[in-house]
Amino acid sequence: MSNSVKGQSRVPATTMGGDPLRRRSATTAGRRLRRVALVLGVVSATSLAAAYAGSSLIERDASPAPAKTAAAPATEQKNAALDAERERAADEAARREAKRLDDAARKAVVERELAELERQRDALKREVAELAAPLSAPEQPAAQAEAPARSDEAEPNVAEAPADEAGEAPVARAARTDQEPTVARVSTERDEPARSAAIVDAPLTAEAVGSVRVFIHVRASDARAIARARAVAAELEREGVAVAGIRGVPFPVRQDAMRYFYDADRGSLGALSRAVEGAVGVAPRAQDFRRYGAPPRRGTLELWLS
Repeated sequence: MSNSVKGQSRVPATTMGGDPLRRRSATTAGRRLRRVALVLGVVSATSLAAAYAGSSLIERDASPAPAKTAAAPATEQKNAALDAERERAADEAARREAKRLDDAARKAVVERELAELERQRDALKREVAELAAPLSAPEQPAAQAEAPARSDEAEPNVAEAPADEAGEAPVARAARTDQEPTVARVSTERDEPARSAAIVDAPLTAEAVGSVRVFIHVRASDARAIARARAVAAELEREGVAVAGIRGVPFPVRQDAMRYFYDADRGSLGALSRAVEGAVGVAPRAQDFRRYGAPPRRGTLELWLS
């Protein structure tokens, strides 16, 4: 009995005609199992496809690496060439800037030199104006107006005389022209008004051609030197030496000196020296200008007073 019952329990319900609800549950469970199996199969297939696709992408990404590595040296060379070109351009720009600055510096130097030359020219103009001004006393304009104009033959060639050894420059002498106003000598003696008003640069007479005449040179801007020159001129008049004129120069005269240009005029230096010593207390030093290339006419002596 028990064995028949056990055998009956192993027989499926469908064959036994069991409960329909149980049969439906079994069918539903089978369907679910099939669906799960289907889903698992799809997932497996998708995973395999993704793995294959990923391996191919990795291979594709890894394959260009050798080409990129091979192109790296060429890129580095190109960058190095560009850097060298930039350095050359920078050097060229630096050279151009240095040249521009050098040109600007030279231009500034030239401009300063031109400005200095302009200043010197203005100073020379002022000195020429001082030379053109007469050194005679202002109270004698009438006497100067009465003096006749000097002829070309009577004009001594003193404008070309050399600078003395004390350091005077000849440029001021060259600035004097034939139109330079004459300078009258001034006498300090009150008892000789006629001679003090005389014009020393008047045309020489036949008697005076052979005599010695003296040109006194002093610094035009030195009032003390001008006063000494007038005193010496008066003393020379007393000694009988003709004073042709007092001329101003734009540079200082450092020592008293007498210049002679011919052997025949050397003998007149004694009277000139005594007159200067009597006026200022010091005898001037004699200077030999006989070898001077452009001497004045004979009978001309120059006296330079400090």
